[in-house]
Amino acid sequence: MRAGSLTDGIAIEQTQRYQSRAVLLWANKLNDLKRYRAWLTEGYTVIKVWAAGSSTRPVLLQRRDAPHDMSRQPLRAGLAPAPDEASYGPWRLVSYGLDRLAARPDDTITATLEWETSGEFTADARVILRLLDANGNQVTDERQTLALGSEKTSWLFWVAGLDVPPRSRPGRYELTVKLRVSKDRQLGQPVSLGSIEITAA
Repeated sequence: MRAGSLTDGIAIEQTQRYQSRAVLLWANKLNDLKRYRAWLTEGYTVIKVWAAGSSTRPVLLQRRDAPHDMSRQPLRAGLAPAPDEASYGPWRLVSYGLDRLAARPDDTITATLEWETSGEFTADARVILRLLDANGNQVTDERQTLALGSEKTSWLFWVAGLDVPPRSRPGRYELTVKLRVSKDRQLGQPVSLGSIEITAA
């Protein structure tokens, strides 16, 4: 791209030629191809986002005319229905899943969260995962941006991680999630995603 050998026109032509059913934008590599990214939003929809760090947010898009169950059902496998009260403004948590129910200090707990929206997009929303001890005290939290106000999507899968503090004591902890918008305006109450058993290192 920097050399000019990959242009918006080439990216669009190649995507059309091979009738790409999905496009994965990884590590912001195609940020400079603004016309291509705008073109993608016309024919593709965001179906999964990974919270991989402050400078990296891989995004998976699927062609709108592709069968939804082709990609959505496998991602849903193993996910549990979210509580009815897991609604945050236009966003609603539909289902969730954890990669583990037991962890050790310094481990990362990964949560897959399926969100649906009414179509009224909330820009700069934040997914907040929190780990609470048996007394309800916050042990750690992770705030990861869910800024999809400019994307045309009605649902998506968001994969986020929370690091267990290195000096965590063994015991049972609760993992919660909630959504906030810019300036930390709270959209709803935290919802429990289940208990995590922290074992000795």
